[in-house]
Amino acid sequence: MRRTITSLSLVLIALLPGCMTTAPKVVVQAAHGLVRADSPVQAQAVAQLLDTLAPQVRALLPDTRSGPVEIWVQRELSLYTHWSVDESVPAFTVEGERRIHMAESSSRELSAALAHELVHALLGDGWSTLPPVAEEGLADWVQEVLHPELAASMRADHLAKASAAFGGMRFGLWCPRSVQGGRRLAAFTFPGPVAGQEPITDPQQAIDQGGQAKQSDSTWRPYEVSVSDPRLYGIGYLTVARAVERVGIAGLYSLCQRAEETGRERVPGSWLLEAGALSRDPEQWQQIIVDRVGRTELTALGHSLSPFLADLISRGTLSSGHRLQIDDFLARYRPRLGLELGRSRLPLSWLPPLRRELDRSSRRTRRRSAPPQSVGIAVP
Repeated sequence: MRRTITSLSLVLIALLPGCMTTAPKVVVQAAHGLVRADSPVQAQAVAQLLDTLAPQVRALLPDTRSGPVEIWVQRELSLYTHWSVDESVPAFTVEGERRIHMAESSSRELSAALAHELVHALLGDGWSTLPPVAEEGLADWVQEVLHPELAASMRADHLAKASAAFGGMRFGLWCPRSVQGGRRLAAFTFPGPVAGQEPITDPQQAIDQGGQAKQSDSTWRPYEVSVSDPRLYGIGYLTVARAVERVGIAGLYSLCQRAEETGRERVPGSWLLEAGALSRDPEQWQQIIVDRVGRTELTALGHSLSPFLADLISRGTLSSGHRLQIDDFLARYRPRLGLELGRSRLPLSWLPPLRRELDRSSRRTRRRSAPPQSVGIAVP
């Protein structure tokens, strides 16, 4: 996540140095920068990650900055003493400072977050015309490339965010063809709509206008997040991933050069859509998203959906008039998770987290005094 410091914040930093949060005390000098943390073990671990990932990011992308990067590993992400970051944000980069703030976490999560933030910290001036939405997409693409063991779950997350821009993924639970002719047992949408969010009807406009830096009137937050809507991350990721598949990283970079040569402040969204063979039609985007969800991505989504699926199955099978035991339901109907118009169907028995969630959900259901209401499982 890139943070844009405005001229106002530079003045405030000069006038109010005491407002800056205190840097972590433990310092480790790495080959590619400086790491500060609250413990020697954490600082050393992140220093090793930095020395591994920084050369990989530089090798993957043309026109990256040389020189050191500074990293602060914090228990609670913050830049000012009276301001903290939402808990869902794992890290951010202060543009111009080349300083990355990271929340304490596991080694795997730190590595993934650092790969993303290093893109923001290391991109050279030749990338300056890349729109913020596309820059976030590029950072997510690099994160995925450098973590092949996590790539399926990362892709699933990015695609889910992109689909949320256009109404979400339309899931279903089906019987196999050998059982009741492949009947659909339930349908639902994920991610669901968020209250207060305006729908995104034009992906090109989202790229052109998303992430416009605005100056805040807050003394304690004198800058804005460049891109804060998760749906824009998804749009940026899918745009960049498709463009790189067709024109390569060099081709994406050449669009930035072309924009600069023609006097444009930003690469037009139309150029990026053309590079990725994308249109402005949300229906086309939805179908492309569905087509990119294979068995591994569906498995990752199934793991994330396990609590919801367990509740759906427990309530549906134990509802009034259909008092099947959960095990009987699973054995009789052998339900499979899939996307409408998708090419993959995943047997629920292949999701170990779902079994654990079903056991918990079943215990909760038995403790209720009144029967739950059916939520749509179509049990004959």
